[in-house]
Amino acid sequence: MASPNKPATSISVKAPSTVGSAPTAANAISQSFTNVSQQDLIQIISPNGGALVYRLDYQGNVFTVPSIGTPTPTALLSRRSGNSFASAFPQLNGNSADVLTISNGAIVFRIDSLGNAHTNS
Repeated sequence: MASPNKPATSISVKAPSTVGSAPTAANAISQSFTNVSQQDLIQIISPNGGALVYRLDYQGNVFTVPSIGTPTPTALLSRRSGNSFASAFPQLNGNSADVLTISNGAIVFRIDSLGNAHTNS
């Protein structure tokens, strides 16, 4: 069951150090989390019927309605109720903080307050 919504809190993760070019989103994520079963990282479930409206998969790919793909039964970081990313991760006082950041001295992957994925690779 989806958890009740709370104001957005940023999840910051330190990726292992890298040498050379910036890691891809998939590499940064796989090196930052133990996720052997390749669960989605974030899922947003509609409170009206339980349809999946947003998911961030284990490789850093974002899927939204209508191109949702195949969800996993659970989410590694967060599974919330909402009709959109914004309703599931409400921001306080107009704040637009990132919901997830992975960095190794510089940000290598992030999910912004609207649910968009950004990478430096």
